Amino acid sequence: MVLDLRKLFLHDGESQAVNCEFDFSDLDFFGSYPLKKPVKVKGKVENRAGVVEISVECEVEYSAECDRCQTPTVKTYN
Repeated sequence: MVLDLRKLFLHDGESQAVNCEFDFSDLDFFGSYPLKKPVKVKGKVENRAGVVEISVECEVEYSAECDRCQTPTVKTYN
């Protein structure tokens, strides 16, 4: 993902939304593929008085078997 921030740096008070998803389902973690759903990224880039700030939140769902009992588990992290 590439953000074009040129306009943002030129104008005070300008902002740009960030909303995207990244597919890491083929990412291998020691023979396991725990990121079955896309990682969601939402946020905003703002120019406040010449200072550009980015704030984002990521949400990822991690699926794996319990190391102790082998029960499938799913946990969502923000």
